Amino acid sequence: MNALFYGIALNRDEKAVNAAMNVFLRMAGETETFHNFKLYSEFSLSGFGNLDFVITAENQLGETIVFFIEAKASARKRYNLKEEECRHEEYIKDHTKYAVGHSSNLFFQLKEKFLLLKYGPNNNSRIKIIDRRRKLGGNEIVCKFYKDIKSDWQNSRYIAVIPKQEDYQENPVSMAFKNGDDSCEFDIHLIYWEDIKENDILKGYVVPTLDYNEAKKSQILNNHRKGDKREHQSA
Repeated sequence: MNALFYGIALNRDEKAVNAAMNVFLRMAGETETFHNFKLYSEFSLSGFGNLDFVITAENQLGETIVFFIEAKASARKRYNLKEEECRHEEYIKDHTKYAVGHSSNLFFQLKEKFLLLKYGPNNNSRIKIIDRRRKLGGNEIVCKFYKDIKSDWQNSRYIAVIPKQEDYQENPVSMAFKNGDDSCEFDIHLIYWEDIKENDILKGYVVPTLDYNEAKKSQILNNHRKGDKREHQSA
């Protein structure tokens, strides 16, 4: 993700930047054309978890849309989205199963960002959101970020960049859960690394990184099959 978005951000050609960002968002199902992009990356939102990337952009009506993006890689074994989803479904039943390390679960991570927009920072309240009293905290940079991205939560978007899945995969993936009597639901739109690698506009930003990791027995793409001896070799 760093190679993709930092590469785009460092491009001095504004038209090229807008073109690349719109291609990426179209992969996530967007049909509008956006401009005035802002990119935020890799910092903590305290009780609402960490983030990979957030994009804000304006549509043709002048509305600011927020895109939360999480990226996953194969890490020398196949990344299975359905397994991730099942683990999170088990977790939200009682918020204890798979609790250790569950903060890196894709569904958990994007759910936290949804909760931040829907319920706000919760800094001056003792209200429990689902399973605990979450709050954003008073860090100056984080508060400025929240002010920048605060918008109509129903107009926010959630994107996962993952390795292509072997079996049929619904896209987008709907996520629904309860906060007390309050029903919560949002969609996660999937973009595959393999499709980014093949895209004429985006591939130039990521191919060197993907090829390097492929030479190191693949830590990004899902190009290993069960029983592939390379899975067990060190990078």
